[in-house]
Amino acid sequence: ANTGDFDKVSKKPMLERIKWVNDNAEMIIEVAQDYKSTFDYWSQADKPFSFLAACQAYFKYLVEGEGSTSGLPISLDGSNSGIQHYSAASKQERDGSLVNLVPNSMPQDVYQEVADAVSKVFTSSDDKMARDWLKFGVNRKLVKRNVMTFGYSSEVYGFKDQIIEDTMRPLADDVLAGKYDQHPFGDDQGFTAANYLAKANWKAVNQVITGASEGMKFFKTLARLLAHENKHMRWTTPVGFPVVQSYTKFTTKEIKVYLYDRTLFKNVRSQISLRDKPLRTVDKAKSASAVSPNVIHSMDAAHLLLTVLNGLQKNIQDYFLIHDSFATTAADTQKLYEIIRSSFIEIYDNFCLYQTVLNYNIKQFEDASKVDLPSIPKKGKLVLADIKDSRYCFC
Repeated sequence: ANTGDFDKVSKKPMLERIKWVNDNAEMIIEVAQDYKSTFDYWSQADKPFSFLAACQAYFKYLVEGEGSTSGLPISLDGSNSGIQHYSAASKQERDGSLVNLVPNSMPQDVYQEVADAVSKVFTSSDDKMARDWLKFGVNRKLVKRNVMTFGYSSEVYGFKDQIIEDTMRPLADDVLAGKYDQHPFGDDQGFTAANYLAKANWKAVNQVITGASEGMKFFKTLARLLAHENKHMRWTTPVGFPVVQSYTKFTTKEIKVYLYDRTLFKNVRSQISLRDKPLRTVDKAKSASAVSPNVIHSMDAAHLLLTVLNGLQKNIQDYFLIHDSFATTAADTQKLYEIIRSSFIEIYDNFCLYQTVLNYNIKQFEDASKVDLPSIPKKGKLVLADIKDSRYCFC
């Protein structure tokens, strides 16, 4: 049900997903027995080859029964891990609820929440661009990448580039392919529309998700203060892994060369900038912009590593891991399901990410008493222990 995602069933409660499998068992078996004649069906799945593999594993189980073995990796994916980490660090109950850290009978969808907020603003606007976007359709898919990267410090400029890459360029390709007479968003290939939506998405995501904004501001402020003294940010993750963020400035050389243009069939002069020698000066802008994603990625890594270590204690030997996606064999999935949650709780229980990073770096200042250090973001009332009962935070 998850890999097929027909009728968006993967966004529905678990019992409805199980019902979908039972209701479609005949088709699933047909796919498993003859993938060639059923190609038109399974190729329309959200993840076609994963869906095909799942169909075959399911059929094998039906034939062989309880003694059946399977090497199919069953993945349990985080519900926007960046926001999950910020929610746990700040104990923000509302943000945590949006990314399923709070037990709920229905899976929560932070992407749809942001899409609804954008649609509401556009609906009340008389701006032609707002109407054009409503006509095109503002949905979770349109805002998902922006929201997903927000927790990793992506801002309006990054949002715009993502919209151009994910939406505008494919539309331009459709125009060339003859699907449209002209680009739906005008002669500039949608650059103006992408910038318009990026700004709207940025406002909406900051309104919907508050804890992450405060957390990112804290880390950026600290990084700038250290960079002002030509120091790099450092910290250690809860599993003892040391992190050093090192961004230095480089001298550059401008090189003017002639390159052969295969379209014009002639040499064209181009100017290329090459990084030359590293300087001993900290790059303030890069240090500030990169610190939030680096901190959160380090926490992702800590959660992943702790999950594996705890899993080994429960004799789980097989893992298929990508960032915030945890997979093992079907036989061990229930155990891993519980370990992922207990490991996440273990990381943040009696641990303040902000205070830890601040304590680690405050020693680097020449005179910390003269530095206007950022305040620890205000904590909410999220109950970490309840995460173990949340079915949809990693599923």
